[in-house]
Parts: sequence; structure tokens; C-alpha cells
Amino acid sequence: MQDIAAILHPPGRFELAARAAALWLAREGGERRVARLDGLGADATLEPPARQFVTADGRLVDNGWLWLERASLRSTEAADQGTDTGSSALLLGEYRQAALVASAEETSGLARVEPLGDRWRLVDQAGRLVLDGSRDRYDRPCLRGEAGQGRDRTPVRVALIGERDHLREVYPANQAALGDAADRLGVTVEVRIVSALGLERGDAKSLLGEVDALVLPGGCDGRQIEGQILLAGLALALQVPTLGLCFGMQSMATAVIRDRLGHLEAVLEELDPEAPVHSFIALRDQRGAQRHRLGSATSRLRPGSRVANFHAAHTIVERMNHRYRLAPRWHDPLETAGISISAWSMDDPAITDAIEARGDAFFVGIQGHPELSSSARHPHPSFIALLEAALARR
Repeated sequence: MQDIAAILHPPGRFELAARAAALWLAREGGERRVARLDGLGADATLEPPARQFVTADGRLVDNGWLWLERASLRSTEAADQGTDTGSSALLLGEYRQAALVASAEETSGLARVEPLGDRWRLVDQAGRLVLDGSRDRYDRPCLRGEAGQGRDRTPVRVALIGERDHLREVYPANQAALGDAADRLGVTVEVRIVSALGLERGDAKSLLGEVDALVLPGGCDGRQIEGQILLAGLALALQVPTLGLCFGMQSMATAVIRDRLGHLEAVLEELDPEAPVHSFIALRDQRGAQRHRLGSATSRLRPGSRVANFHAAHTIVERMNHRYRLAPRWHDPLETAGISISAWSMDDPAITDAIEARGDAFFVGIQGHPELSSSARHPHPSFIALLEAALARR
């Protein structure tokens, strides 16, 4: 096996190097740390939305770190550091950083990852093939030839709301988490990515009639919110199993405030600070300054709730990335409308961390990002519960 000390990638394609590193190190085995190279404008082509991966200690780093953490590699603590990382580190950098890598001590070999559409190749300095990589049906990295398309003739159909390019190329964590849950349950999921931009009521209702479950993800821009709110309200009425994450949970609560509580003008303060009715308001510290809740946070679960049951726990830890919270004025009205607060912050009980519909409908919103802590070995319980609800409904 080739000894590789660094993997170089095209400008702006760190995620490609991360995919290759995760697969290569999994094949190699043993302990190895991964570090990203700074310097020489390595981040010049990186768009801000691509830095949405939340580390446990509360940093936003390139989304490519998802693949390294899923592989249980010691990686994210070394994100965005330079070459002084020790001889055991696997360095990741851009093609133009080859000279910088070659000058580092103990560098025994360079490899390049070359994109080929949805495929890629990892080749060594002599041009010999090291890995021939691809994606499986859930956009997870795999070796070419191992991207099985599933065995179910009647897959579970899941609508994932957002822009296709963003959810596949920039933020693929939701598909990966769905794949982890599907593998654990022994089913196949057909992920249908649908934009919420300009979505009309008739089209939304038709979509929900064609799928078994709905995922409203976070990380989207404000233009998606009205479409998400529309889908959330219809999904609750039609009892389509729905999982909302971060922005998605905010859409779900807003839909209930509009549809069941009659406040049609309700909107997120983030999108319209001057609106007369806000469903979600800014998080503020004791001095009144807006704050960013970022990184791992502990939530207390409501005993007997659906969320507590599928976690089989009293508390959970999720990664947070939000600046707004459910306005406390809605806590009691939502209860009367059939929506329970099923988790709240251990640090501040006024911060709602999960909501759910009472009764048979699977309608669960989570303020955090469970998709970031899912892996093939440890699928996140919320995605397993969603697919189980979809299977029970068919």
C-alpha cells in the first residue's frame, strides 16, 4: 500500500479531499490525525455557506469535515491549521500548495484527488491509482463498484426540501443520515430533493401525496421559509411523517401558529424584524446583545414524549447553530394547539430545543443538527424514527 502523507485537491474542493482521506484511512486502518493546510490563499475560493459543519467545541468549519468525523478520525480539532502537525498527520491542501507540503518534514508521499463528475480518483506522484471513488445513493463516499442501489422494489420515498446543488454538493449531511438510518433498518430510501422556492399550495399537496415522509432541513436561505411553512402545515394536516431540523423546526412551529392559532401574519424575526408578530425571536445574553448558540449543547427531554422515547434517554446532546429561539409567548398556545415542547435547553429552559405533535402523527422538530452526529455505525435516532413512522404509514 502506498504511504501517503498529503492529499491535494482542486481549488475550493476540500470536501473531495476529505472524502478520499476518509476512505483511504479506513482502508489503511490504525490511528492517524488529519490536518488542513493553511496559507497560500487556501480559503480564497471557499464560499461562506460552505462553512456549516459545527464542531463539538463550537466552531464552524468547512463541510468536508463531515466525512472525516463520520469515519471516527481525529480530525476536526486540527481543522484549518498549518503544517506543524507532527509526522503522523495526513495533510490536506490544494494543488497549488504542493511545494509547501513537499517542504514539510517527514513528508513521504503526495497524492492528488481528481474529480470525474460524481466519481473521483486518488493517484500518487507517479500517476498510479490509489483509490477509485464514487458516491452511494445517499451521497456518501464509497469505492467505485460498492455504490449499491438497494434491494427494495418499494423504497421509502422521502422529500428533502431545498436546492439540489446545495444539498448534494455543499451540505450532503441530511442524505447521509437518511442512508445511515436506512441501512440500520434494512430498507432503501428514495431521496427526492425539491425546491421550496415559489412553491404553490397545489404543488405542495401533490408532492406530499407522492412521498412517505418529509425532511425540512436547516442551513437554507430565507427564500425557502414560506415554502417550508406551507409544507409543514399541510404535512401536519395530512399526517405525513415530518422531521424538521433547525430552520425546519422553526418553519413547523410557525406553520402551527398560523394555521391552528390563527396568526397568519406570524413570521421569524430573522426575516422581518419589523413584523407585528414574531414566532421566533433573537437569542440574547444578559446584557441584551444577540448571541450565537454554537456547538454541542445538552437538552432535557420531556418524559414520555416521542423524542424521549426514540432516544431512550432523559437528556441528549446535539450540535447547535442558531441565533433565534421560539418566542416564550407561544409555549402555552402551542400546547393547546396539540404541539408539545419535548426538549429544552439545560442552560436556559426558556429555549425550546424540540417540538412534537401529540397523538399518532409523527411531526417532530429539532432545533439542533442531528444529521451532523450521525454515522454508519451510529445512525441518529431521529432519522430512524422518521423512517419507522413512514414504514408504519404505508
